[in-house]
Amino acid sequence: MRTLPTWFRESLKHEAPRLPLSAEVVAPCPAAAERLALTVRQWLYREATCDRTGTDVNTFKVSCMAENSHADILYRLPGACGKNQWCVEFHGYNEIGQGAWDVTCVDKPNIHTWVANTFSNPGKVTTCSAGWNNNGKRNLKATFEVDVMDAGGINRISPKEVYYQLGGKRIGVSRSGDSEVGSGSIIIPPGGSIQACVTAYSGQIINMLGALTSLVSL
Repeated sequence: MRTLPTWFRESLKHEAPRLPLSAEVVAPCPAAAERLALTVRQWLYREATCDRTGTDVNTFKVSCMAENSHADILYRLPGACGKNQWCVEFHGYNEIGQGAWDVTCVDKPNIHTWVANTFSNPGKVTTCSAGWNNNGKRNLKATFEVDVMDAGGINRISPKEVYYQLGGKRIGVSRSGDSEVGSGSIIIPPGGSIQACVTAYSGQIINMLGALTSLVSL
């Protein structure tokens, strides 16, 4: 199991900020779309998704979308995380409170990946990540995110269940039928180890990415 590095535990005193989807990243929507938003109230102002179609794992796309019967994506701009970072997707909310997709950038050492193949191993539908360990002497407050992708590691796919466990016991948020599941805030005591676990449906081959998205020493 991977141990959280000392430099990470000591240096990160605040929760990691979400990637700013600011004017430098996303072009403003045209006036017609602004009027549409005020009138219809059924659009997603900003949406960001990880781009996993190539060999890079740190690129993403940011869109300005209008959600109605005839609207299409208005903008789709490329972006990238920093060196040795991976793009991680999670659910968020846009500026008018509607559900949206968002992304954050996570240092590669704080990410675990694993694969479940229910064809080659039909008796093992639940698999767990390596552990994120607290080898210090103080409690840590952390949040995690799991992204579940198809056999090609590109498209989102929903497994039967995603959950988290501390010392073999469930903790935090668990959810069925969702491809991105955040843990909520979890307290990791000294000596504790957090794992992300995914239960696949029979016949699924899935790729999982588990990320430590924030860490605070208490």
